[in-house]
Amino acid sequence: MNLLPDSQQQEIIDATAGFLESEFPLSRLHESEEPVPISRELWQTMAELGWFGLGLSEELGGTGFTLAEEALLFRELGRVLAPTNVLAASLAVRVASLAHQSELAESIIGGNQRVAIAETADMESTLGENVTGRFRCIDGSDVELVLCSSAQGFALVTRDALGQGDVVPCMDEHTHLEIFDIGGLPALAFAPTEMDSIQNRGSVLAASMLVGSSEAARDQATEYAKERQQFGKPIGVFQAIKHKCADMASRCEAATWQTFYAALAVRDGHADATFQASAAKLLSAKAATENGQANILVHGGYGVTAEYDAHLFLKRSHVLDLLIGTHGEHLTRVLHEPTAA
Repeated sequence: MNLLPDSQQQEIIDATAGFLESEFPLSRLHESEEPVPISRELWQTMAELGWFGLGLSEELGGTGFTLAEEALLFRELGRVLAPTNVLAASLAVRVASLAHQSELAESIIGGNQRVAIAETADMESTLGENVTGRFRCIDGSDVELVLCSSAQGFALVTRDALGQGDVVPCMDEHTHLEIFDIGGLPALAFAPTEMDSIQNRGSVLAASMLVGSSEAARDQATEYAKERQQFGKPIGVFQAIKHKCADMASRCEAATWQTFYAALAVRDGHADATFQASAAKLLSAKAATENGQANILVHGGYGVTAEYDAHLFLKRSHVLDLLIGTHGEHLTRVLHEPTAA
């Protein structure tokens, strides 16, 4: 199994990175202390690039690539701390297709309807033809659809039908967080967890965003360690900094290759796909949060100031860690799911 990107996959990486550098610079997060939704124009451009149907077959209206290519895309999105809406849209397209709602899927792929993701916030939530329970909606202030997620599966509902939720502060000030109490709302489309390994697909894509975040934090820390002078030398020559940067690199390597392997395992339907996907989510979350902390420490007192980017990676890693299953849920899967022989 070759985990390195081929030439076509490298083109996807390069094109995505170039687009994100111009449209999603980290400097945008310093322009406002509040969440800024993706504009309809930018959302339409992303649709034209084929992002929302990248891992969907051409027969179902997608681009015809696989989860492996989607993982590469989401890794780049994680590097720039992009909103979670692209993840929501990619999963929503698959849910609509699995539920034979072709017009709904085409609408999402074409960028006509924007999507946010909502995670279950209590143990009594139920998903099926109807949606009931309490959900945390992330980045849903200016969307048309909401993808509700729980261990039971994924269900699409209209944003207008949810009414007014309770807006609550998020530790990541650039993430809009809203709590909804839903009572028997009909779902536009529903896909149970076991169908098409959709839970595993979501775990891999969330892990890919975490991998991107951990790598960006590593790169930022090492660049600062080369530039910052102390006692007439770059601080990177001192063991206290050198070892932190080395540990950051090691965490990135482990998380990256586990996530890539998980993407291929889920894509090819391996018996241990659930184990590999949850292991990827756990490793990547650990890498992102610990690298976020280390990045702040390398920057010293500057790391927590609003003028620097370092603190942004740590905050976003905690948000991504809660997507598509909690730490405890993934740990349970790793402990109980079969592994490769």
